[in-house]
Amino acid sequence: MRVHKWLAQLGLTSRRQAERWIKAGRVTVNGCKVSIGDSLDPAKDSLVLDGKKLSSRKPSHVYWMLNKPDKVLTTRKKEDDRTTIYDLPALQNLSFLVNPVGRLDFHTEGLLLLTNDGDLAYRLMHPRFQMERVYLVTVARRLSSDQEQRIAEGVTLEDGVCKASLRFLKFTRQGSNGRAVYRVALREGRNRIVRRLFEHFGIPVLRLARQSFGTIRLSEDLSAGDLRPLSSAEINTLKKAVNLV
Repeated sequence: MRVHKWLAQLGLTSRRQAERWIKAGRVTVNGCKVSIGDSLDPAKDSLVLDGKKLSSRKPSHVYWMLNKPDKVLTTRKKEDDRTTIYDLPALQNLSFLVNPVGRLDFHTEGLLLLTNDGDLAYRLMHPRFQMERVYLVTVARRLSSDQEQRIAEGVTLEDGVCKASLRFLKFTRQGSNGRAVYRVALREGRNRIVRRLFEHFGIPVLRLARQSFGTIRLSEDLSAGDLRPLSSAEINTLKKAVNLV
């Protein structure tokens, strides 16, 4: 088995991050540093990361749903003492390591999947499987009909064209200020992509919350900062969507 794939299956990291660890010289097999693409036999070979020998047995897979709060980083690395998802009480009490499936930025709330199943996480994030993400987006004013149509047909951003399914939900007035709410669905996870779609038309996003990822929808009774395990049915639908069943 490829070393980077086995590291992901151990639940330590994603495949991409495992490749970065290998490039940085942090991983050895039988005392020798490995290169991208090298293989090992988990039952026979000694795998070491940063001087620590790793288990030769793959742990049981776990699958969780987190309702990520606002002003929380989706990372293990602390930045300017800002709170990360791993600082949340619900995750501090876990006895096993889980990794996020993709990221939500600092000010984005809502559904975040967590797992130690590296194969599933890799496929869920791979562009080939076109997993749909659905967001509720609150902005200061409604887009024009022309702008809404342009998003549906595709807007050219600095890193390429992006198009999304857009549905206007409501407009509310708060004193002299207004708030427009949209449902936005798209099948990619580029950095800050939803915010950039609206900023392209000079409209900043006031609130952004992910409601669903693929077949999984955020539980309405799950409070911000809390998590719950996915049901067997939810896990199976995710795996079927990426041809793992």
